Amino acid sequence: MTLNLKIFSWNCQGCASRKFIRAFREYNAEYHPDIICLLEPRVSGKKESYIIEQLGFNLSHRVEAVGFSGGIWVGWKDSVRIQIIHNHPQFILFLINDHVSNNNFFLTFVYGNLDKSKRKTLWDVLKSVMPPKSIPWILMGDFNAILAPEDKQSPHTISKRCNLFGNFIDSDLGFSCPNFTWQRGGTSVKLDRALANDTWMASFPHCLVSNLPRIKSDHRPILLYTRTDMNLAKGRPFRFLAGWTKHHNFSSFVKEKWNYGGNMADSLSNITVHAKDWNKNVYDFLGSRKRKLMLSLHNIQRALDQNDSRDLA
Repeated sequence: MTLNLKIFSWNCQGCASRKFIRAFREYNAEYHPDIICLLEPRVSGKKESYIIEQLGFNLSHRVEAVGFSGGIWVGWKDSVRIQIIHNHPQFILFLINDHVSNNNFFLTFVYGNLDKSKRKTLWDVLKSVMPPKSIPWILMGDFNAILAPEDKQSPHTISKRCNLFGNFIDSDLGFSCPNFTWQRGGTSVKLDRALANDTWMASFPHCLVSNLPRIKSDHRPILLYTRTDMNLAKGRPFRFLAGWTKHHNFSSFVKEKWNYGGNMADSLSNITVHAKDWNKNVYDFLGSRKRKLMLSLHNIQRALDQNDSRDLA
């Protein structure tokens, strides 16, 4: 199967604040997902439509929140072909079409209700709409349940495995560190994950799930790469940044370095080289510095997850 996608799922715990927009744009700029899912948006109606427009995904579908409870928003790029199969208050089932290889897979985004009795209906309904085992199927989201006692670390409560959850799956796709996806106070839990049937595992043997740094929400986003063997680094095209014009030295730089020698293409190529060097010297690659800060945040959160103490020594 040739399909190469990055699929992002995040319980953002509210989409109405400016902090959400800033945090989402950080994730989007860093990881460039093809499909996104936002859980527990705590917004509905006209405001919901307005916020979705700000995210930069022209195509979207949603199960609206009931007041401040639940809600599932899904957006995808124009290049992704999606068919909506089933809506439910706790999940949305999609069929993803690969027009290149003519192979398809099912994708389900899940938000398990905090109420155990309501969450029990989730497993029952999922089983009733379960695709044929011959077709790859992936489930992602916040299940609000754990598979094993080690999925929870808390000084206050003893964790208990959800048997209905454990009996439902073929494979847990695992993750790249840290271990836990939700943290509050001294309690850390793995609530967000990706599950798959055996056909998915056979079709996407190089898939990878990453737990991303936690920003704004108590939940880490999870990012699924369907083909890690195809995610190779590529050179970026040159882009003129509007912010350069606000720098006090930029006008002098252009006057000094711009030289039209009779060939516009050669002249532009020449100043492009100088502009890249100027940007590096003046701004010291803000994107690189931002990525280093995100990595530091990721490592700090991982250290805290692995340490019973909430203090960094």
